[in-house]
Amino acid sequence: QEQRPRRIVNLPRVPVAVRRSSHAARGGARLVPFSHMPSAHAIAALSMAKLFVSKLKPGLRRSWSRLRRPSEIKIKVIYLVRHAEAMHNVEEKRVVGLSLEAGLSKSEADLARKTALETNDALKDAPLSTGGHQQIQSALEGYQRLLDRTPYCAPEIVLVSPLRRTLQTATRLFGSAVRIVAVELLREKRTGMACD
Repeated sequence: QEQRPRRIVNLPRVPVAVRRSSHAARGGARLVPFSHMPSAHAIAALSMAKLFVSKLKPGLRRSWSRLRRPSEIKIKVIYLVRHAEAMHNVEEKRVVGLSLEAGLSKSEADLARKTALETNDALKDAPLSTGGHQQIQSALEGYQRLLDRTPYCAPEIVLVSPLRRTLQTATRLFGSAVRIVAVELLREKRTGMACD
């Protein structure tokens, strides 16, 4: 077989890198300016897409491969948000701090933390702390910047655990403009502690 000559792009003062291409399989490589190289995020996304497609069943793989234009691909954006600091988090920190100051080991301090949460009925379905409300205000500012400066839009629906701290976080962060639905399956595992 006849070998094709390599194509080289000479651009003065522009660093170049070898990028594998369909020519590489035939013995050729193409030099591409770094400015034309995809970003690390794009490379990671393409790798994940290839992995996703490779794991599809053959019938689905054919259907996926028919999607040629980006406009045919539906993209869902999912925001994952942890609840802000609640009163039980404050109590946990306080008990652990006192335990460690008293000379207890980390495992003993953890046991004291669990005992405090199990026995304190005031922490039943604990509400947000003052610090938690401040965290939400800070998160809200960041969320607004995200919506203002990027192509991302506000969520269409918010699925949330039915615990008070998560409902307070969701309603303060997303407001009444978004439908908020409490879903029992999203509740933190049932630990037997009053806060859960």
